[in-house]
Amino acid sequence: MVPLHESHVPSDAVFDDCVRTVYRAALGGVSWRQAAEAIADAYGLFVAHFIGVDKTDGRLMFSWVNSRATPAGELTYITDYHGDNPRIGPAIALQGDEWVHDHLLFDDGFVASSAFFQDYAIPFGFRYLSGTKIVDDDRHVVLFGAVRSNGARPLNADEMSSLSRLRGHMVDAMQQHLALREQSDRLLAGDAILEAMPQAIFLIDETRHIRYRNAAAAQLAEGGALVRHDPRIFSLEPARDDEQLTAELTRLVRNAHEHEHRAESRFAMRIAARDSTDHLLLGQLVRPEATMKAFGNEPRVILILHPLSDSARLEPFLVARLFGLTPAEAEVAVRLARGDSPETISRERGVTVPTIRSQTRSVFEKVGVTRLAELAGVLARLHVPPPDRPHQ
Repeated sequence: MVPLHESHVPSDAVFDDCVRTVYRAALGGVSWRQAAEAIADAYGLFVAHFIGVDKTDGRLMFSWVNSRATPAGELTYITDYHGDNPRIGPAIALQGDEWVHDHLLFDDGFVASSAFFQDYAIPFGFRYLSGTKIVDDDRHVVLFGAVRSNGARPLNADEMSSLSRLRGHMVDAMQQHLALREQSDRLLAGDAILEAMPQAIFLIDETRHIRYRNAAAAQLAEGGALVRHDPRIFSLEPARDDEQLTAELTRLVRNAHEHEHRAESRFAMRIAARDSTDHLLLGQLVRPEATMKAFGNEPRVILILHPLSDSARLEPFLVARLFGLTPAEAEVAVRLARGDSPETISRERGVTVPTIRSQTRSVFEKVGVTRLAELAGVLARLHVPPPDRPHQ
């Protein structure tokens, strides 16, 4: 977090290092994530973000951020929140070297009433963005965003002056990158996000063909106790669980063709592995038109596997998907279950206690409990909702 009184203008040496890093990224010497890391460190940012879209088909080409932006946050944005982002319109309308700034566009009243900010951005740490286009040609649009966290302050005039100087180098470097790396850019942006996730994740099509699996998924398949070791087709080793998976996938595929609402596009299963370690299997249908084609041009299903053991960490990301909670509600649920008071959560989140209590009521309703002790018990066991409960 950048204190309200502190200015983060990089020294000439640090600025020059940022310039060298973006040109090295353009030539493949370092990754663009490393370039984002260098810029974030130099300017005291929570996140530095490069995002590129292919204008010809609306496909998300890449989304590169520094390490403070979690893969769970990136995946949640693409699958659930990018269509609600109020920054997109002003950013797309930018001309030349113009910038757009959250603190000038959205006052505190707007932020307090915005589902995008309250349910997604602030829970994942994002608050003040200053953004600009660094490429806008017949084929591509590439945006750069400099983000400060909730509780920090927006970039000031001196910081923006320095960052605007750096923008010129980012423009040149990104144009070089697009010219030199056009073929490699056809790699799916969604795959890169899935690879960074700590959970075992498979991306499959409606015929169960595996279109992608991350390193954690490949390791899980090697064991053979839960997922059959087949690099082409996804199937579960317990036959009964595989039959249930077939039923769930059939429903999702039907929904994909009928274009039903997003709330009907998920499922959850509890799987009894042969090694006695039960797992939670979460499935989510992702449609190309709703996810910037980040996972391909056809509907896909993301399968997330998480062990249900005493040592397994309780992740708000998983809780949100299991019970249909917003990221803000999932964070409140996990923190309450861990013993934090509404007052503590309110203070650290920078929202009012009534807001936390309202989110708590929503959590109770969606999880199906009436008391905090019940919530803690459900989350401790990560209960899968019963079959007759609507999928959230």
